[in-house]
Amino acid sequence: MLALFRPHIMTCRVAAPRGVMRWFMELRGFTGFASCWGTIYLMESLTGEERTMVLRHEIAHMEQMAREGRLIMMTRYSYQLVRVGYRQNPYEKAARLREFVWHYAERALLAGRTTLIFPNVEEYS
Repeated sequence: MLALFRPHIMTCRVAAPRGVMRWFMELRGFTGFASCWGTIYLMESLTGEERTMVLRHEIAHMEQMAREGRLIMMTRYSYQLVRVGYRQNPYEKAARLREFVWHYAERALLAGRTTLIFPNVEEYS
């Protein structure tokens, strides 16, 4: 029970959504969802690069929960969702930024670069 309140290291598993979770994700148009019970759900239709990008985004949310504590993060997330909406939610902006940084760094390293120069990340948040 204390894990809901205190920040801690969180382990998670990745699964395809089933039942009510699948219905919820389809209803909301989600391709990925990070749950507070430690499961990242990814729709089976995701493949390749798209799957990797969505997984990175959801991992960022799992890190947010580990850092702040699940209950606190979900409460703050919900408050921001009501206050400013999905796109402007600071948790979503941070996850999109993290997703972009991982993608950019991976591409740069695969291209053989040893120095990474990040572009203006404001346009991605």
